[in-house]
Amino acid sequence: MYQKETMDVQEDVNRQLIEGAKIHAVQLPEQKVIEAAQDKEVTELQGYLIKQGGGGNVLNPLGRKNWKQRYFILNGANLIYAKTKDDYERGKIIKELCLTGCRIDPSRDAGEGFDITPGKSAHVFELQKGFFEKNSKKRSSAADSGRVFKLRAQTIKERDVWIDKLREAAGGY
Repeated sequence: MYQKETMDVQEDVNRQLIEGAKIHAVQLPEQKVIEAAQDKEVTELQGYLIKQGGGGNVLNPLGRKNWKQRYFILNGANLIYAKTKDDYERGKIIKELCLTGCRIDPSRDAGEGFDITPGKSAHVFELQKGFFEKNSKKRSSAADSGRVFKLRAQTIKERDVWIDKLREAAGGY
């Protein structure tokens, strides 16, 4: 009898753990971003944002400025982005922007949008090879040094969290 009661209690505990895991798994991305920002021990912020492409190059100066979802990581004063979280974890980083001296403002044309305007001392880097490859090195991207980066969050609340953290990383601008 005692063994059956112990098994029943264990089953209840397991069921509660599974339910808790299910609730945590379906938690909204917005909530995760806000929780990460409120957690004092977390030094970085990461998640998906929508980024407007730079468009244009020497051959086609007008180019396309389409919007694409990218995975962003704020680490110290650096904002890094990759196509996906998996790409980031594999070291396939698209660009890295040093936020020191950048200005971060809510966008005038989109409720969930915000702009990052590099200051004179801001640097944008591209990786020539994969992050984990032997000959990986950063290369300054002069074409992006004066470019305004246009980003969008899922909600205004999430946008405000990103703006606060980015401004903090940029030195309060």
